[in-house]
Amino acid sequence: MGKKKTVKRDLNASEGLSLNKAEFGLSMGELLGVINLPAFSPPKPTQPPEINKIKGSDKPLHCSQVVLQRTRAGRGGKWVTRVLCKPAPSEAQLEILAKTLRKALGSGSYVEEDAVIVQGDISDRLELWFREQGVQKIVS
Repeated sequence: MGKKKTVKRDLNASEGLSLNKAEFGLSMGELLGVINLPAFSPPKPTQPPEINKIKGSDKPLHCSQVVLQRTRAGRGGKWVTRVLCKPAPSEAQLEILAKTLRKALGSGSYVEEDAVIVQGDISDRLELWFREQGVQKIVS
C-alpha cells in the first residue's frame, strides 16, 4: 500500500463552485450582489450610562466621599476592592452603580452589604473613574 498521489490543478471558471438553484432558491449571481442590497450603515452611538439617575426616578446618586478598600479576606486569596459611598445610597442606587462599574471598568462587581465589591485590585482605575464622575473626596 503506497501513498496516494494527489494532483494539484487550477480550476477554470466553469469548474468552480456551483450551487444548485433549487437548493437555495437563488443563483450564485443573485447571492453575490445582482440584487441591490441596502448599503451598510454603522450603528448610532448610544449615550453613556448615567450613574446619577435611578431607573424610573429623578433621585440622583450623590456621594460626597468615596472610600476604596483593598481586601482578600474570605475570598480564597483573590483581591477585591470595596467601594463605600458616604452618605450611604439606597440598595437600588448601589445596584446601578455596580452595573455601571462593570461596564466602565470591564471587571465584575456586585453589591454586598452596604458596599459595591469590584473584582481585582483596581483601586487606581476606580479612583480615576470617580474623579471623572465629579466625586471630590476619595479615600483609598
